[in-house]
Amino acid sequence: MLGFVRASCRPAAVTLVAGAALLAPAIAFAGNGLHPRTPVIWDDSPCVTIVDRSVDATVDLTYAIPFADTDVTEDEVTDSRTHQFLAFCRDKNPQTVLPNWVAWADVVAAGEKPLDVDPAEVQDANVLDLSREWSDCWDRITEDADRRAITDAVAAQPVVWDTTGLATGPWVVYGYTYEPAFNVYVRRSGFVQIVDDPDPAATGPGAAITTKEQILYKGGETTFEGCLAAMEGSTIDLYWSIADDSPEWVPFVENEPVMGTSLSIPFVAAEEMTGKASMIRLDVTDPMGRTYTAHMTELVMVLLQDNPTECDDDGGSFVSNPGCDPAGSTGEADDTGGDHTNGDGTTSAAGDGPMASTGPAADGGDGDDGKCSVGASPANAPLALGLLGLGLLGWRRRR
Repeated sequence: MLGFVRASCRPAAVTLVAGAALLAPAIAFAGNGLHPRTPVIWDDSPCVTIVDRSVDATVDLTYAIPFADTDVTEDEVTDSRTHQFLAFCRDKNPQTVLPNWVAWADVVAAGEKPLDVDPAEVQDANVLDLSREWSDCWDRITEDADRRAITDAVAAQPVVWDTTGLATGPWVVYGYTYEPAFNVYVRRSGFVQIVDDPDPAATGPGAAITTKEQILYKGGETTFEGCLAAMEGSTIDLYWSIADDSPEWVPFVENEPVMGTSLSIPFVAAEEMTGKASMIRLDVTDPMGRTYTAHMTELVMVLLQDNPTECDDDGGSFVSNPGCDPAGSTGEADDTGGDHTNGDGTTSAAGDGPMASTGPAADGGDGDDGKCSVGASPANAPLALGLLGLGLLGWRRRR
């Protein structure tokens, strides 16, 4: 059963992919295609990790695993069931799928096993080494030959990332489970800001939206949390778009000045989002005209249903209202517009304007280290699965 997990800028490191094989294309149902891939579970980390190369060009990345996974079968490649770590110089929206393969040698190796992989049918765009879209915009944190065994002993050793030679600015980190023919990525929350000079003006801006999947009633409200690293005088713009391969971005916050490193942005679902799944995008632009685009990694799903005034269950449906408690009695979704607690312990009233920005200075000094919290998800977030089965949302997400 798939789990819905809410995370903060310092997330509780829990990720469930027990059903990952169910998401695999038909090509992966040969060989070990039905074996659930074992994910990287990222340890708690600040939303912004600053790597100042004038001091040290390396950074330690820590992670965990849910369980050991080393029983490679005869139909798998030799180094199957291993973890690798990769970084990308820009963010992506949830509809963009990262290449399944890192190197062409991986494709060839899989083609020699009974995994239904035909190298002649694998396009360049699906191999990072050959991809034009990601050319010069990604880095092997660990080399292919140094992929890590999925054991507790190995996971206890931090991954040392040497950023020497990489472009300054924001980088997004992923844990990659290598188990052909179907490989999976798990993103590390937030971003890593690589700088050669601690002065914020010396490096372009970075940002991240850390809020996870949202399930809202028609016209429902929520708050998008995030963080940024940008020089004073920077502004942000936020957009939503129906989840599609060709997004049409609609602004809902424009040219809003920001201060500090933490973001808290109230949001009311537009009527056009009703019954659909949408993506959220954030652009941060500094006074020097440098812009970075961050995306919410998961979707905002807006139900066709209005927020009920009560939750009495007459037994006529097996799907309860998202705003009800587990007993299906009373209560509404936690989107009433009340005060919101920021990650640094301060409180922002719902009527404070389109955006409230709090948190320590961009130098990440003492105190909260730039972390920010995300509110709890609806008690019965798995409702989404039931609604998808009933076809009530009227959308289909591309895998």
